Amino acid sequence: MGEESQGSGKLGKADRRKKRYRALFLDLDNTLLDFDASESEAFKKVLVRFGMKPEDEFVREYHQINRQCWELFEEGKLEKSTVLIRRFEIFFSGHGRGEVSSEAEALYRAFLGESAILIPGALELCQDLSREYRLYAATNGVAQTQYKRLKKSGLTPFFSGVFVSEEAGSQKPQKEFFDYCFRKIEEASLGAGEGGGCSLAGEKDRHPVRPEEVLLIGDSLTSDMRGGENAGIDTCWYNPGRIANDRGAAVTMQAASYEEIRSILLP
Repeated sequence: MGEESQGSGKLGKADRRKKRYRALFLDLDNTLLDFDASESEAFKKVLVRFGMKPEDEFVREYHQINRQCWELFEEGKLEKSTVLIRRFEIFFSGHGRGEVSSEAEALYRAFLGESAILIPGALELCQDLSREYRLYAATNGVAQTQYKRLKKSGLTPFFSGVFVSEEAGSQKPQKEFFDYCFRKIEEASLGAGEGGGCSLAGEKDRHPVRPEEVLLIGDSLTSDMRGGENAGIDTCWYNPGRIANDRGAAVTMQAASYEEIRSILLP
């Protein structure tokens, strides 16, 4: 794992025949759902509610603050409850409106839950992949918000299960998050329960999967690629911007487009 991070990262057809995955763990935000667009839309509504102009510079400022807070969460340096409020405390305090932080957070979460903007081609990709693999969503975030967005996007029918960090009690890239995922899949296969959004969707779901049978697809080096490395799962870095791997994360393969993902995984 990781030897191919220096090259294109794409496994050849012969390699794919040797390595047959049974299930795919798919990140949601900025892998299937355009989180940046949803974030911008939701935050502009918050700004308007508090009498501020919905200007792009404010959105960019908040986006940077939000990303930094979630990275600290992924590194285990902030609790999720702290992240949710601190991002608004930092932004609104900087504009002399620190007293509205709690209300702004609640409004933002409600607005975000109403926004499910698909990356073009995401629905078709999930449809195609679901014919060959069991699909599981593996995402950091607030459970209620993520479930609402996934349902609104129309992607829910393609997934055998949905795993959210809030319900797992841990987050990507922690190994404990993926231990939770595999445990819930096994419980569902045995009919022991459907916690964490995991449900049986057909005959192909009646057996648990092992880490070596799973490929994790996501856009984040810090949460997805590092998470796969921690959990012993092969990874596919969805990298449409073709940015450099400056985090030293081990990457099994990478793809710059949905078509490249298809070429890697489909016959």
